[in-house]
Amino acid sequence: MALRFFTLTFIALLFQRTGRQNQYQRNQNKGSYQLFHPAFSSQKVLIPGRVLLNWNHFEVSFLSIFLQQFNHFLGFSPYNGKYPPLSGLIFKIQGTTLPNSSDIDLSILQNLASETKRQWLYLHETDSTNAEIGRRLQDHPPEEGLVVIADAQTGGRGRLGRVWHSEPENGIYLSTLIRPDLSPEKLPLITLMAGLATVLAVNSTIPSPARLKWPNDLLLNGKKIAGVLCENHSTKTPAVIIGIGINVNHSQFPPEIKDIATSLKLETGLKINRTSLIKNLVTQLDLQYSELKNNEVKILLENWCKNTDLFGKTITIKKGNRKIAGKALRLDKLGRLVLADHSGKELALDSGEVSLE
Repeated sequence: MALRFFTLTFIALLFQRTGRQNQYQRNQNKGSYQLFHPAFSSQKVLIPGRVLLNWNHFEVSFLSIFLQQFNHFLGFSPYNGKYPPLSGLIFKIQGTTLPNSSDIDLSILQNLASETKRQWLYLHETDSTNAEIGRRLQDHPPEEGLVVIADAQTGGRGRLGRVWHSEPENGIYLSTLIRPDLSPEKLPLITLMAGLATVLAVNSTIPSPARLKWPNDLLLNGKKIAGVLCENHSTKTPAVIIGIGINVNHSQFPPEIKDIATSLKLETGLKINRTSLIKNLVTQLDLQYSELKNNEVKILLENWCKNTDLFGKTITIKKGNRKIAGKALRLDKLGRLVLADHSGKELALDSGEVSLE
């Protein structure tokens, strides 16, 4: 017990001394803290709202008091007038590392090079990573580069208000904030940019390539493995939240979507390392967004077209209550899908839900 006491005291002093280097996040929905610190580069240091150590009652009571003081050391303020129920701390003691349910290693991701001041927020669970950033836009608007990752979502969303199946430990549920200087007619290009980044990242990890389905889906063997949801927020400074969901290591899906959804693991038989895939994804997002900012729209669209097999196929597009059938021809310079209807007339559509016939 003495060893634990002195270890905790040492950690508190260490964090106090280098507090400015801390990256601190709080999941207000769960009343839990997540603290990542350079001194623990090999793992996450978490302060969850439940007891995760098999200590006796006296030790847990001491730890609860200690953690309350721990907040004062770091200058954290109470939430809603009181501290969340803090009663556990995960770190190495006597050479033993307590298990973590997630294979997402934030310490690796934090070392990614970035042109922006990237901020990382990792949550065990949230309603939606897009909603998580949206709340921050209302309260304390973050700078471009915030990345939110959740191990699970209780209210994951796709386009048209659909639910995105977001079970824990198996998927990638990620959102990032950008502040693009684009004219309104070019904003749909962001969805194509994010889709291109996603398919390039995914295809770097699997033997058979996934393909893009306009405007925002990734298909593998005809089933959906990923989707993109971009939301434009009217703030003083333009803000777009890019949400990306990837079915990575799922072994099954609910009956209502099992015929249209699949995962990388189900299709390839491989268990994919999520940290590696997130690293590739964020790297590709940086690259493709840089192309867009530099007005390299033509290159972006050419690369998008190289990663789809949509063109030349007969499709139906549902746009509101309207259905338009025709042959998919190409993308125009704004990223709109051009198709020829049955009379041969060409139409350019900026949105809609595509079904293959």
